Parts: sequence; structure tokens; C-alpha cells
Amino acid sequence: KLTPLPEGVSFVQVETPEKGTVRQGQVELRISREGYVEQAAVQLSDKNRKLTLFFEPFLGGIRQVEGFSGLDSQNQ
Repeated sequence: KLTPLPEGVSFVQVETPEKGTVRQGQVELRISREGYVEQAAVQLSDKNRKLTLFFEPFLGGIRQVEGFSGLDSQNQ
């Protein structure tokens, strides 16, 4: 089931090790049958807030960070 983003929220960019940084078009993030997700940093914004969601492979979780950050900075 698809869930739309709230009004005013937009994707800024998506970064993955394989695809690099994508700022337009579509990006597919793979999720295995076991629930593992492809590593990615997804940046979202609205007029008041900037946010990065880190999709963590093998952990099956998503980590939220205020502001924009990329994959190279997630372990710092």
C-alpha cells in the first residue's frame, strides 16, 4: 500500500552506494523477503524542516537525523 507524503513535504534526494545521489526521477530501494533493506540516505524537506532518513541494511531499521546528511557521514 502506498502512503503519500504529507502536504508540503518533498524528496530532496536519495543516495545509495550503488546508484549514487539521485535528485530527480524515481529510485527503487530493494527490500528482501527477510526484511533487509538496501542502504540509503533519503532527504526530505518542507518549508520549516530538513530531515535525513538512513535505511540501515541488516538492522531492518530507519534512523532519523535532523538536517541533511549523506551516507559518508552516517558513521561519524
